[in-house]
Amino acid sequence: MKKIILVAFIALGIVSCSSEDDSPEDISGINTATVTAKIGVGKDAFPGTTGKNVNRGTIPTTINTITVDVVNNNPAIPSNQTIFDLVGSGGANQFLIENVASGSNTFTAKATTTGTPKLTVEPYNHTNDATTDAMLKGEKDAVPYAKYEAVVGMSITLGTPQEIVFPLLTNHGRIIGTVETAALLSATDRRVEVIAERFYANNTPVLGPITIDLTGNKSVIAAWNDDTAVKGNYMKYIVNVYGPDGLTIEKTFNKTITIIESTGITSKITITNDGLTESINYGTFTIPAWTEISQ
Repeated sequence: MKKIILVAFIALGIVSCSSEDDSPEDISGINTATVTAKIGVGKDAFPGTTGKNVNRGTIPTTINTITVDVVNNNPAIPSNQTIFDLVGSGGANQFLIENVASGSNTFTAKATTTGTPKLTVEPYNHTNDATTDAMLKGEKDAVPYAKYEAVVGMSITLGTPQEIVFPLLTNHGRIIGTVETAALLSATDRRVEVIAERFYANNTPVLGPITIDLTGNKSVIAAWNDDTAVKGNYMKYIVNVYGPDGLTIEKTFNKTITIIESTGITSKITITNDGLTESINYGTFTIPAWTEISQ
């Protein structure tokens, strides 16, 4: 009998059930099922791509596409991919993956948010804390860029109800931060500079360092949320405060912020005569929700 596997989004599950079509379907001599699932999203192409419009339901608008790739352990069986385009209405009510061969299969669910990859460093003149906080909030309110994935192996048995659960996870994170000089230090008009550099987890530089002048009320806001903003990679700040001659480094301060998976970090660093003070908040983002938390 021909089977159906349902794909449902959220906990992501696949349920197989009988259809009214009693004629067997055959691919390279193997019976196949149509899978209904709750699944993730993605971009990687496989042969035999099928596209479907499916009603969004409770899936957040930060995700527009869901992709499921299916690979049978028999290399003679063609791989297939189903792309689900989420719509508000007028689409199917179930997520159907067709032509899933019986036997052992690997299901790969992927999801990419609608957030735009971002890497920016923008100078500004500090006026007051409220203005700085508003700038940080504007960056934090943007949809985070993150790719989610779950890989599940399952043996499909025709005629047997089955469910597959995809625990979608991401290694992506986000850092948003400002660096400013405190009022007392700004008043001295001492030369202050910050050297910012991003590193991979193995301490290899992502790119070269950027040096920014923070003398007086000069400040900087940075956002790091692209394909390199993944777990373990980090941003390092070196702050140099120069003496009255503007040539001799009088004090040096260091600060490192590490990307945490599925987390947005908002950091507000102030340079004082004695060191760095920091106000930092952590917010977790997951499918289906991104929640900001203050600590």
